[in-house]
Amino acid sequence: MAKRRSTSPAESVRQLVYERDGGRCVRCNSVHRLTIHHRVNRGMGCAQIIGVMVSESLSQDAPGAIMPPWRKRDEMWLATRSLLQPDPSSGRGRLRLHIDKKAAAQLSTPKLLSTTSGYTQIESKKAMKARGIKSPDRAEAVLLALYEPEPLYKPRNRGLLN
Repeated sequence: MAKRRSTSPAESVRQLVYERDGGRCVRCNSVHRLTIHHRVNRGMGCAQIIGVMVSESLSQDAPGAIMPPWRKRDEMWLATRSLLQPDPSSGRGRLRLHIDKKAAAQLSTPKLLSTTSGYTQIESKKAMKARGIKSPDRAEAVLLALYEPEPLYKPRNRGLLN
């Protein structure tokens, strides 16, 4: 039976990588339980679970925004809406989703409202319920899947190419 070849990097490579990255994880900036290889555990899948508080105010305003959102929930709805809008030049959206009819209907259900201070607000679930419409749970699952929060750690310059 053939002997298995080691897939671990050589010690000299380990030391170079450790020095290059400043002794920290390049993904989460941690200094604990470091490994030096290019693999990601299958269970991790490069995914990070991030809690989203939809009622919080935005961390920063977007100057010059045509429809500035009032809260995080509004930002998520407006961002998804803009991704799904057709591009005038091609007539196709920047994002194509394969979702069921119920989720598609829920994505178009909430009304756009304006606050007196000029912010855009998405109709609340309470207001939708008053209109006789159920909670848009499937649509919100799509919003959460597409949501891109601000990075927790700024990417570091790791070398000549990036």
